[in-house]
Parts: sequence; structure tokens; C-alpha cells
Amino acid sequence: MLIKHNYKIILSTLYPPNTAPISRKLFWPEDFKSIFDEINTFITKQENSHITVLDAFSILKQDSSYYLQEDYIDDDFFLHINETAYKKLSLHLNKILFKL
Repeated sequence: MLIKHNYKIILSTLYPPNTAPISRKLFWPEDFKSIFDEINTFITKQENSHITVLDAFSILKQDSSYYLQEDYIDDDFFLHINETAYKKLSLHLNKILFKL
């Protein structure tokens, strides 16, 4: 419906998680990396002339690891990001918006 009306759509990949605390490791799937990869690959493949993808995963992940950069970790919960991360994502989103 949105594409039919020539609207522009912006999707975001999942951002990387922080390492799970001990209390959550029992419930955290061992294959979470493949789950994240599958979802992010699906989202990325949606990109076309009407759909732009903000690659939050690549923007916020550590260079040498699969996990969230330490500067972006929210102390309240390991799956949340902090204000610094949101500011960084906003900068990238603004670049996309100015191109539209």
C-alpha cells in the first residue's frame, strides 16, 4: 500500500546486543547470532527505490566483535541502547532523510 502510493519507507536493522548477563544466559538462545543475521539479512534485502535501510547493526557494533560498542550500552538492560547510541543513529537517519 505504501509503495503503491509512492511513499518512501525507512527500515532499520536490529542493533547488536550487549553480552547477556549471567541471569539471562540460561534463556538467551545459543544461536542468537544466526537469528540476528537472518532478520538483518531479510531487512537489508528489502532495500529498493522506495525502501531505504538504516543499518543500525553496523553503526553500533564493535569492530572486532558481534556485540554492541561499550559507549552505547544502557546500564538498565542489556538489550537497550543509551542516549549516545540514539544520537549516533539520528545522525545517520538525518543523512537518509536529507537525501529523500
